[in-house]
Amino acid sequence: MRATILATLAVFLLPASVTVATPKEWSDREAIVEVTHDIRAHKIRFYWWGGYAPSPVGVPEQYYRIAFKYPKVDGGMGCLVRDRALREQQRVFCEAYNTRMLSYLLRER
Repeated sequence: MRATILATLAVFLLPASVTVATPKEWSDREAIVEVTHDIRAHKIRFYWWGGYAPSPVGVPEQYYRIAFKYPKVDGGMGCLVRDRALREQQRVFCEAYNTRMLSYLLRER
């Protein structure tokens, strides 16, 4: 009986752990897909990127007050960078996502 329960749990938990462990693809194409999904789901948020003072890249300074109203998502915040190519991909992703999200919010005003 106990082995059956463990086997059943393993069948359900193993695929879940594999899907959670997949790394995020930091491309502008993926950013457009994600922001389109978030807009349809009315899940407004902004990605923040940068080292010592992260900011919502892709959002002009005069619109920072809008970005501050919504949840922050870590798009590559932190000072210690070992993989510069990854950081650049994260910046491109954040900029594409935030630009599209901001334009949606400005149209909806």
